[in-house]
Amino acid sequence: MFRTTLFIYLPVVVLILLLHRLIFGASMGVGWGLIAFYWILFAVWMNARYSRKMQHEDVSGLDKVESRLDADRWKITEREADLIRLKPEFDRLFSLSIDDQIVIYYSEDKVRIEGPAYYLRRLSNDIRGISGKQGQKIRTVLTVLVIAGVSLIPLLSQSRLLWELQVFAHNIQASSSSGNNLTEPGQRGSSVANTLNGGYGVVDDASLYLIEWQRILEIDLNTEEETVIIDRASAEPWLGNLNLIGDWLYYSDNNSLHRVRTDGNNQETLYDLGQMSAVQIVDETIYFINDQDDNNPYRMTLDGGNVERIIDVSLTSMTVYEDQILFSHESGREGRMERMQPDGSGRETLLIGEASSIMIWEDYYYYIGQESRLYRMDQSGTTEPELVIDYPVSLYTLTNQGIYFAAEFDSGQNQDNGMYMSELDGSDIQQVALGQLTDRLITTEEAIFYNTGLESFHNFERIDLGDGLE
Repeated sequence: MFRTTLFIYLPVVVLILLLHRLIFGASMGVGWGLIAFYWILFAVWMNARYSRKMQHEDVSGLDKVESRLDADRWKITEREADLIRLKPEFDRLFSLSIDDQIVIYYSEDKVRIEGPAYYLRRLSNDIRGISGKQGQKIRTVLTVLVIAGVSLIPLLSQSRLLWELQVFAHNIQASSSSGNNLTEPGQRGSSVANTLNGGYGVVDDASLYLIEWQRILEIDLNTEEETVIIDRASAEPWLGNLNLIGDWLYYSDNNSLHRVRTDGNNQETLYDLGQMSAVQIVDETIYFINDQDDNNPYRMTLDGGNVERIIDVSLTSMTVYEDQILFSHESGREGRMERMQPDGSGRETLLIGEASSIMIWEDYYYYIGQESRLYRMDQSGTTEPELVIDYPVSLYTLTNQGIYFAAEFDSGQNQDNGMYMSELDGSDIQQVALGQLTDRLITTEEAIFYNTGLESFHNFERIDLGDGLE
């Protein structure tokens, strides 16, 4: 019976997995352990339903038995004086894959029936003249629904099916209330450096918009006058992923993406399907890493509609440029840095090795690699990666003046935590701030703001750059 179930079960599993891939563009997320678990359940059910049994019925003769057979349900394959062989005309899927033959023997005013247990029950009811077909159908349907409901719980919890249904429902709702796009081609919501450093700040011509845990502030860059745009005291753990498009600020909390006007009005929730990271807005599109779907890269429109997976890969980092996406992920036991087109096409491997916080500057890819060291690699790919900063880098930004980075050392090391700077090739390292833990780094065209480990904007230090950014 176990072998029989395998030939039924495996083709169905393969068909389901293929259909899910074709419809949703991703694997179903079901492991071999769960597939084996359902095969065992299926085999146990098949054994209970179709194992061969024997039972007796009190009947005066085979003619009596034959007269009670429903021709639409049973097909006689052989008839002898004391024997009838027949097959069911229903249950075709399973009857084709098992020994479905039923044999009725007659002796001494009794019949002995041998065959699959399920068919014996159906045949016994016919011989006894028990109708109740409608009630039997209802009981069968209810039994199937209960069994399916209980057995599908592990499948739904492990697979992506529920997630795909949530996305489908979200897109339908978003399409019914979608608004106009708010940006022009080539515009982006925040700089690459600010995005990769947590998305805590973004600037326009006159103001720095800053996240302080549960608040969004507007800071006048000339007067440092502070205005509270929004206060989300209930946000857990805090706000992040700040972007600015036109007069709209986009930001995320623990499980949602929102937008609000820069004057604090018209707050809207665009997406509420779970945690996201690396939120970037480029060319009228919101890109993000979806924590709810195995850290796959996703995109959607500015009004929260058309949510879709870009590729089915679990990312550790993503940087979006107008013409390409740079990303890193684990492939087997190795890290890998790749690039692709914004629609997911044209994937190309750039590096075999650990990489995160990837930025392009002049002719190089800069990234944080093994042991949190800062590396760079020529975009031509003709040379080996170069170790730029041999310190444990947690945050960094690139300017015409050089690299500014936050380094965090173990307590047993002699160096101090804090802000450092160097040339773009890593030479001439200087300490900018002594012994201060830097957990936020915000870059504008004229200055770098870095946090000293406290909440308030007034605890941010400022480094003037002049024309330090391109």
